[in-house]
Amino acid sequence: MRLKFKGYFINKSGQVFNKFKKKMKPYVSGNKYRVKLGMEDYDLQSLVAQLFIENPEAYRHIEAIDGNLKNVRSDNLKWSLHPQRKKHTKSVGLDHYKSTFTKKDVEAIKSLLDEGSLTQSEIAEKFDTKQSTISKIKNGWTHKD
Repeated sequence: MRLKFKGYFINKSGQVFNKFKKKMKPYVSGNKYRVKLGMEDYDLQSLVAQLFIENPEAYRHIEAIDGNLKNVRSDNLKWSLHPQRKKHTKSVGLDHYKSTFTKKDVEAIKSLLDEGSLTQSEIAEKFDTKQSTISKIKNGWTHKD
């Protein structure tokens, strides 16, 4: 499948290059990577799936096999029905189908918060998330026991 516009190349690892062969940097939006191509923003997971994953059942949703929506490698993606994604999320240890943290990740974050040796921003950087997400975990607004 070809992209709607010329001048961009996406490989199976989810890396995006422009027509000058310069690697483009995706940005995080919510719990997914997005990339600006031309004048529009695209969900990188969707682009990789459309280009490299067969979809004989014409499913509309993409599932990350390891549960990490930021892992956009083609060998980690498959097409699915929405309910399957929710069920799969639980099976790989995530609390919610939109979560990128496993229970083990949340325990590690809480442990680092209790230690107090790292700031919330440093913990966020370590787990590739926003400081506000760490704050929500600390205050019990998300990932409650």
